[in-house]
Amino acid sequence: MLKKLTPYLLLIFASSQALGQAATCPQTLRLAQSTYESGRLHELYDIVKGCLDNGFNTEERRQAYKLLVQSYIYLEEPEKADEAMLNLLATDHFFKPNLDVDPAEFVSLYNRFRTKPLFRIGVKVGLAVNAPLAISDSYVGTDSQGTGKYGPQVTFSGGFVFEKDYLKDKLTIAPEIVYATGSFKEQMSVFDKDSAPDGEDPVATNLDDVIKMSWIEVNPLVKWWLSKDPSSRDGKFEPFLIGGPGFNYVIKASFEDGKLNHTDGAGTNTGPGVDITGLYKRLNYSAIVGAGVRLRIAGVYAVADARIQYGLSNLIARQTSPETTFDYAYSPNDYKLNRVTLNVQIQLARFDPKKLIK
Repeated sequence: MLKKLTPYLLLIFASSQALGQAATCPQTLRLAQSTYESGRLHELYDIVKGCLDNGFNTEERRQAYKLLVQSYIYLEEPEKADEAMLNLLATDHFFKPNLDVDPAEFVSLYNRFRTKPLFRIGVKVGLAVNAPLAISDSYVGTDSQGTGKYGPQVTFSGGFVFEKDYLKDKLTIAPEIVYATGSFKEQMSVFDKDSAPDGEDPVATNLDDVIKMSWIEVNPLVKWWLSKDPSSRDGKFEPFLIGGPGFNYVIKASFEDGKLNHTDGAGTNTGPGVDITGLYKRLNYSAIVGAGVRLRIAGVYAVADARIQYGLSNLIARQTSPETTFDYAYSPNDYKLNRVTLNVQIQLARFDPKKLIK
């Protein structure tokens, strides 16, 4: 019977020991604080060692390492002070001394360490409104000249971002690689009713369709932070301006939901989507400007921005394809694609605390 109960008794004993240690670690931290204040600095490490190994939560560990750093400074043990500072920064990457309260020696030692992130990486998603800007007219029948109209549509994008700070954190390089979609509605008159041949019903012929595209974007952007004091930005909304070039490689383009009214009134010519990737230039470029804000929440950065993406290149390589030209009398205008985008990002920072000044 005793043999059967032994494993359970051991489990209960181990659990009670763990609970007991968890319950005493806050008391241990209070004892360490009073020991530090009373000047018995040599006793401090032995008091907190057990809970540092297993027991302190993150906040308690941060306070304990801070006490150790200060005690080693006053005991003139610089190597141990450096080690404790590294442990403090590894425990709380975003730790900053309180300049109004913390000793000058502590602040001085902190300033000798690399405490800023090496870089940030993240993911982004966005919504875009697409608005083509025609730069020349193309048409099959003369009645189509100048009749093209465009309607915007909302599409999405998603990708990855990388950021690294320069110039005392005022300037950030922020390249992105993004998968994006774009679409818009087209409408045009193919034949005017006044041009119907004699003896035929004077019915106008209109074309309605939707152009859908997808591409990969590479945007080598930069950010300029508007905060007056970059060192005080943590925990606050951090406004920035963003800008730079954008390059995209067209993966696919299609002609969708085509509806062509017949001149004889027989109805509407409709059909499945048509692949028109061959009508588009594969590589295109644009200019991007915008503004946004960032907020650190615990160990994560939340970023939001709004941008205008102005197309600089004509997307169209050629105007005709057998399916769209003969079935729908369709010939796309030369155009640039402008976009207004709203983006949100989640970023994580990569830290590597290190003493920089001996």
